[in-house]
Amino acid sequence: MSERACGVRLHTAARLLRWMGRHAVGVCFLLIGVWLFRAVLAGADGISYDWQWYRVWRYLGRWTDIFNSIDYLSIFRPEILDVMDRLKAEGFRLAVASATNIEQVERILKENGVASRLERMISASTFKRSKPDPAVYLYTAEQMGLQPEECLVIEDSTVGITAGHCAGMTVAALIDNRFSFDRSLADYELNSLEEIVPLAEKIRDLK
Repeated sequence: MSERACGVRLHTAARLLRWMGRHAVGVCFLLIGVWLFRAVLAGADGISYDWQWYRVWRYLGRWTDIFNSIDYLSIFRPEILDVMDRLKAEGFRLAVASATNIEQVERILKENGVASRLERMISASTFKRSKPDPAVYLYTAEQMGLQPEECLVIEDSTVGITAGHCAGMTVAALIDNRFSFDRSLADYELNSLEEIVPLAEKIRDLK
C-alpha cells in the first residue's frame, strides 16, 4: 500500500474508533502480545463506551478508574502463556506494543504472568499518534534491533491491523466472532491463539 493510501486508511480507521474503541495489544514474531481489554470498551460496568467518551474520561481520570475496576484474570486467555513459552523455546523474541498507557499495561501483564516472558513492553501513549498510526510498532522493532519485515503482528482490532500493515510488518488477524472488525489488511487469519506458533514457524521457514 502506498504512503498516501495508507494515510487514507489511517484516517478511516481512526473514525471507526468511535464505534469500536481500541483494545488489545499487538503481537509479533519477534513481537507478541495478548488480548487484554475488549471487555472494558464493550461496557464492563454497563456503560456504552465510544471514542468520544474515551477522550472525555481519559482527561477526567475516569479511564484509570475503568481499568482499575476490571478483574483481568477473569477475562484473560491463559493459553497464551503456553503459546509464548513455545515461541521462546523456538527462539522467537516477544514484546508488547500497546495503545494504552504503560502503567496499566505493566500492571495487567504482570498480574497475568505475561510480563516475565517479554523482552519489551512499549506504550503508544507517549507518541503523538497511537494506533492506527504505525509509530508504536516501528519504535518497538527499533528497540529490539529488528527490521519491520522481520516482525509478525498478531492483532484483533481494525486499528491494530492497520498499524501493523502500515509499519510494513506481516500481520495476522486473530478472529473473535464476538466482535466484528475489518481484517482486509491482514496477511493471515487465525482462529485461535494456538495457531500462532505454527504460523510463526511457517513464516520463518519462508525467509
